[in-house]
Amino acid sequence: MDRLLVLVRHGQSEWNLKNLFTGWKDP
Repeated sequence: MDRLLVLVRHGQSEWNLKNLFTGWKDP
C-alpha cells in the first residue's frame, strides 16, 4: 500500500513538472 502511494505521488509531481515546463515553453 505504501509503495503504491509513493508511486502515485511521484508520478503526480513529475507530471506537474512537465506541465509547468510545457506552460513556460508554449504559453
